[in-house]
Amino acid sequence: MNETNHSSSGKNLVSGLSYGPFSVVRLVVATIAIFAMATILMYQWTYANHIFLGVKAAGLDLGGYTREEAQAALIAHFDRYARIPITLSYGAKRWETTPAELGFRFDVERTVQDAYSVGRSGDPLSRLLAQLDALRFGRTVIQPAISFNKMAQKAYLASLAEQIDQPTINASLTIQPDLSVKVTPAQAGRKLNIDKMAKIIEESLLSLSPQNIELVVEENPPSLVESDLAEAKGLAEKILSTPLQLRFRNQTWTIERKEVASWLLFRERKEDGQVKGLTVELDEIRLRKLAENLAKEINREPVDARLAFNKGRLSVIREGADGLRLDVAATVKEIKAQAPSDNHTLELPVTVIRPKIASEDKDRLGIKELILETSTEYGFPGALAERNYNIELAASRLNGIVLAPGDVFSFNKEVGEVSKRTGYKVGYAITQQDGNAITVPSEGGGICQVATTLFHTVFWAGYPVVERSWHFYWIPRYGWPPHGLKGLDATIDQTYDKNGNLVYALDFKFKNNTGNYVLVQSWTDGKNLAFALYGVKPNWEVRVEEPKIENVVKADTNLIEQPDPTLPEGKKIYVEHAEDGFKATIVRTVLQGGRVVDKHTFVSEYRPSRNVVLVGTKKP
Repeated sequence: MNETNHSSSGKNLVSGLSYGPFSVVRLVVATIAIFAMATILMYQWTYANHIFLGVKAAGLDLGGYTREEAQAALIAHFDRYARIPITLSYGAKRWETTPAELGFRFDVERTVQDAYSVGRSGDPLSRLLAQLDALRFGRTVIQPAISFNKMAQKAYLASLAEQIDQPTINASLTIQPDLSVKVTPAQAGRKLNIDKMAKIIEESLLSLSPQNIELVVEENPPSLVESDLAEAKGLAEKILSTPLQLRFRNQTWTIERKEVASWLLFRERKEDGQVKGLTVELDEIRLRKLAENLAKEINREPVDARLAFNKGRLSVIREGADGLRLDVAATVKEIKAQAPSDNHTLELPVTVIRPKIASEDKDRLGIKELILETSTEYGFPGALAERNYNIELAASRLNGIVLAPGDVFSFNKEVGEVSKRTGYKVGYAITQQDGNAITVPSEGGGICQVATTLFHTVFWAGYPVVERSWHFYWIPRYGWPPHGLKGLDATIDQTYDKNGNLVYALDFKFKNNTGNYVLVQSWTDGKNLAFALYGVKPNWEVRVEEPKIENVVKADTNLIEQPDPTLPEGKKIYVEHAEDGFKATIVRTVLQGGRVVDKHTFVSEYRPSRNVVLVGTKKP
């Protein structure tokens, strides 16, 4: 019984110490796990301050490097790369440079930190897997931290652009100093695309492998090349072949080739919006200026004949003359048309203008009788010699004028410029100063008496007065009978600029409103000035009412001595007599067959005048 129990116990003991198949597996697994864990712990302990194996950056295996070692290796690596020659090319041109010159920059510390971080970020499993992946496959590549110095890059590319860029230049024509026509060659335009090149360079350098780079250059071909200008060149040469000659009658103006060359304009000729060549033109502005200058030499107004009526017969006292007028626009047009031809001689387009009154017309004008004659006295005692001279000169310049039916006579036009330039002397005239009428030295002083005398003649003859002005103060001798009335006078005035251009005028005008020619005749005898109208006496009646005098202002009769720096010292001239101011109204009515054909009211307002003696102050 006891034996049996003993044996049974031994069997169980052996059974408890034996191993089954599953127990062995578990033991092996446990052992491997322990070994793996120990290995991992040993691996992490070994590389606690090193980059894990298999980590690469910029082609370098950094596994096992400390951060300091990795940084040193990368600095050496990138320093060598930054100095590797790179060739930039365009056509046959080459430029050697380096990544450093192209703005290449590398952040070593950041790259090392990125490499060191592999297997050290994320949860424990992620870190372990990253470590095992790098260890097993050795392909964990860290993108190096690269940047570019944009300013250095753009500066380098800009320096290349200065060597490459060139503007697009079309072929052109130029006139040489010897007046030959030269074709300037065309040039294709080029421009380095700096922005695009910057992007290409950056992409190339990021690969960290030296290579040649083809520059991106945009080319722009010219729209005109030399062969396009052959026709225009031949035309310009023909224009400049000989001088240009402009003729009129026996006058010739030669325009030398050099001046013609300055007129040439070359303009682009387009077809369907495309430039096909050049046209050759003459500068129209310059041509017009030339034509206008020629017109100043050629043009002249027609001159009417001046006639005299004596004992029932007409005689010519001044021959008429044709006028001439150059057609400026036609001249420009004809020069432009003629210059490109073989014939460089041009007859100028000048129109001959016949005068209204030609010398040969005198016998058909129908001037056969006296219409009216009036006169005024100018050679009175004390009258200035200069004044008398001016009156006689102005009267002579109005003598013999013939007015055609419908013509308007203008005193200023017919007498011409009244100044020293035209032969007049300094007399005295009435003007206004500070609201007062005063007598002052004036070129042509005294000719208002000529206007007044003619006005009397026209007034009593019944012709319409178109324009008339009165004096600032009344001059009594203009009212003397038989044709003078108080308030019946006329004044004229002319003001010229320094170039002789009329800028202001008071004029006396009347109209020949009949169907017959009217001759204006004037003469002087040293004492009296006379005007007469000849033609066919109008069958009308002239009625004149007595002057209506009102608004009388008494004159100051005190004697006033007025200094005159133009007179010799001490010389005295009595130039103004005290007369009352007043308003005069005169009504003239012209009747024909009992019907009023013209009724005009002549109103004159005079200021009071003074007794004025001019006293010379001019030193000898």
